[in-house]
Parts: sequence; structure tokens; C-alpha cells
Amino acid sequence: MKALSPISFYDQVLDETLIKQYINGDNDALTEIFIRHSSRMKSIAYRITRNPQDADDVVQNSLISIMKNAHKFRGDAKLTTWIYRIVSNAAIDKIRSTKNQKSIDFINDFSKLNTFRENLMLSIVTGQFQMCFWCINFTNLKLIFITI
Repeated sequence: MKALSPISFYDQVLDETLIKQYINGDNDALTEIFIRHSSRMKSIAYRITRNPQDADDVVQNSLISIMKNAHKFRGDAKLTTWIYRIVSNAAIDKIRSTKNQKSIDFINDFSKLNTFRENLMLSIVTGQFQMCFWCINFTNLKLIFITI
């Protein structure tokens, strides 16, 4: 007789039970939670970020948060509510982290360089400039600003 993987039985287990099993050391339980909710997690992340790559990052960061904070799940609400709140917060954090980042593409339009240089010098003189660096990736050249 062939032994069945414990994960094959998870389809009959409630989410709240799965998180308890994960907290008690059953990593397959977290896998099942992710399988059940990953598409909805990505949907929420995409709806907030409006960027598929950022949504993937948000889902990954959310899963890490779920792993680290599973012991903090109190059970006052459904596990899905807790998970979707983590995803929403991670997506908002992602937007905040990229909100202050601006880039100018210089490959096709070098005419922007003089105006940009004048604005950059004004920002440096007035103390509004925090950080600037070149980002080169073989397909385009961008100057990226990050305001802190």
C-alpha cells in the first residue's frame, strides 16, 4: 500500500487549523495555505500596485511576513482576512517605497539633459537633493533619484 502525503488531506482542513499546524512545525500546511490563496493575494497586490512585477514582489514579501508572524494570528477574524490585510499593507509599502523614486530615460532624448542638470544643480544648492546615482542595464541608461 502506497503512503499518501499529508498534503493530500489538507483539502478538508480549515485555514485556521492549517495555520496552527504550521505554527507547530508542519511546513506543508503553509504550502497549502499559499496554494489556496496565492491567486487572490496576487489579485489584491496587482489592484493596489498596478504593476505585475511589483505585485509578485508584494506576494513574496507577504508570504515571508506570514511565515514570520504566523504566531501572532489570534483567530479573532478569518485567516483570509488576516492574510489579505498583510498583502494590502505590503502593497501600500511597495508603493511608498517607489513613490519617491523618479527616473529619466536619456537614451532617446538627450535634450532633457540640460534642463535636468539645471534642476539638479538648483536642488543641490537649495539642499533638497538627497541621493543620485546612475543605473545602467545594457538596454537603457537612466538617472534615478531617490528622495529620503
